[in-house]
Amino acid sequence: MACSTAKRAREAKGSSSGGNLLGPPSSGDLGVSSSDFGRPEGRKSVYVVRLSRMALGKKKFRRANPSYSGEGLCLYVGMTGHSPERRFEKHKAGHKSSWWVEEFGTGLIPELYAPLNRMNRETALIVEERLAECLRARGHAVWQN
Repeated sequence: MACSTAKRAREAKGSSSGGNLLGPPSSGDLGVSSSDFGRPEGRKSVYVVRLSRMALGKKKFRRANPSYSGEGLCLYVGMTGHSPERRFEKHKAGHKSSWWVEEFGTGLIPELYAPLNRMNRETALIVEERLAECLRARGHAVWQN
């Protein structure tokens, strides 16, 4: 699934790699209903971490992003039952961490995920995967488990 918002932005600018590189995708882009987000009973959140460009030095990261042009950011997309801030702290401390975030994580990018948060686990699994796809479609290199 591609991110239609990114496609429209690139078409309007006449560019294949420009467009809205940052900013949250719409719920339609993610294939879920907007009523799935911000639910008080929701216990899961998705988050986006900016990775150092040094991640591009790893063959595995480059293979996961074969169409990356070098213009976008390097990102990690994850899901958590904690706040995104607490989860990032745990990654950096090496506690149940993704090696990518522990090694290359430089900080969170809340504008990409904050409007989406508090959802049930099933929705979060879908959103995590589709958010990664959408960010790749916007020209970013993304790692997502």
